[in-house]
Amino acid sequence: MGIYKQGGVASVNHVDTEIDGHGLLPQKDAWEATKATSGFVLCVASPASDHAITRAIVFRDSKHEYKVLEVVTHE
Repeated sequence: MGIYKQGGVASVNHVDTEIDGHGLLPQKDAWEATKATSGFVLCVASPASDHAITRAIVFRDSKHEYKVLEVVTHE
């Protein structure tokens, strides 16, 4: 599952890793292309209260390097 913001709109997705009839992973490839776009922001969250980190917001900069913007811990 991924939560991301694209064009100012927050979205959520699930990346299917099922191989299609041609031996390809079209949804995973599309997700990788989306993550490669400029200004992409990804939020990774855990719904379980027993995990120390419940949310991390990650940004991919113009050099295509991921930077952690925020980490929220469960209190």
